[in-house]
Amino acid sequence: MKQQIANWLGLLVLIVTVTPLWAQDSPLLDNHRWQEYSYGVSILPPLGANVHKRSVDDAVARITTKDGYAINLFIKESQNQMNIDAARKDALTQMAGAFPSAIVLDDQINKIGKHQALKLHFYLPRTKQGPWVTAQTFVQLSPTAFALFQLETPKKTYELARPVYEAVIQSMQVSDPRKLLADREKLLDAGHQLLETLKFDQLKKQLVPEQWFRFVQGDRDIGYMRIRQAHGKLDGRPIHDNSVMERLGFKVEVMARIEFGKSLYDSVNTCYVSDEHDEEIWSIRTNERPIGARKINQLHLRSESRLKFDVQEIPVDFKNAWVETGLLSNRKIRLSRHDPSSDKEFEWDMPPKGYLSQVDLYLLPMLLADQPDGMWGFYAYHPNSGRISFRTERVEHKNNGRYVVYSRLAPEDIQEQITEYNPNGTIVKRTLPGGRMLIPAERHQIERLWPQFVK
Repeated sequence: MKQQIANWLGLLVLIVTVTPLWAQDSPLLDNHRWQEYSYGVSILPPLGANVHKRSVDDAVARITTKDGYAINLFIKESQNQMNIDAARKDALTQMAGAFPSAIVLDDQINKIGKHQALKLHFYLPRTKQGPWVTAQTFVQLSPTAFALFQLETPKKTYELARPVYEAVIQSMQVSDPRKLLADREKLLDAGHQLLETLKFDQLKKQLVPEQWFRFVQGDRDIGYMRIRQAHGKLDGRPIHDNSVMERLGFKVEVMARIEFGKSLYDSVNTCYVSDEHDEEIWSIRTNERPIGARKINQLHLRSESRLKFDVQEIPVDFKNAWVETGLLSNRKIRLSRHDPSSDKEFEWDMPPKGYLSQVDLYLLPMLLADQPDGMWGFYAYHPNSGRISFRTERVEHKNNGRYVVYSRLAPEDIQEQITEYNPNGTIVKRTLPGGRMLIPAERHQIERLWPQFVK
């Protein structure tokens, strides 16, 4: 749960889309189709569920629900041809070896669309989690490949989870992956051409020094956010080694505090990109602390206009903190991530085209005011998944001069972020997945709503 919250806070600091693929409505399923690109498999997830893919994972999608059960999707490949009967034999043998007390609840071969499918449901009376049900459905995609759906649920929620699980499987469609990749490449080409024509330099006079927001869920304030933008050196300290910190560039700082359950989460994201867009640095820090005035320090906010890379002084308790630092240099992207249980290092090549820095995620929408309605594809680092992902941005203009950017940060994200902008690029309103809202506010309003935290 803590990792989910930290990732969600990291996701909040991004402003960023894909056109939904519509399918027939279902009372159990979302209307936005999730798409896998290697084999062209797509599904409709359960209503209100979260779909994600971990940075290191053999599942192509993991679906979690508020009711406590999970649905996972794998693509299983074999060097040798295998039919449904052979898959059934292997699955039964493996389950008997892992759980000798497993009881078969369902065992049948049928079809999902044009594809042969095997359905197996097992009751596991003795597990560490208590009585459990594991369901597996193998759908044959080719002589050597299967889509494997897996339901994991406590026995007490099995009857609730089963119809949803089966509806997800029945929603499966398979498209030609070559066409999907060709369509994605067209969007990337459009995004690359857009970046080549945009004049980021003109934003120097358009930057918003400071803007505050309320986090609202329903009729209740649950937190606040501040976004600051500036142009200049990465840091004002005297450095003379011709490093990135001596170069001029754009800087963005996002500070957020949000209540979740009995805890408060502080998140600070500071990012910088050089004017030439060939070097960038970003840092995201999230800290959890219990709610209670005596246990929470006030958040001291510096009022000076110069934005320094280390402007925020939020103390980091590494037992309850998530910290990451990213660096782009010499077309290599390096990332260090710390969470309460591990420290990891990653490195990727910079995508050859359509790459957005973390700063660009804030500045690009400001430049779309002068663009016609359209959609573009890009690559960018996605803190929620801890990897570089494909994403799109789509803009629609309104009659009053405002424009709306519909944002999906990664293909596996089901719900969009919807942000409305004034003609000058300032945010009017943002609707986050799950219905939470970001609403602009004056600092004195935030101080009145959260007097014990802001001064």
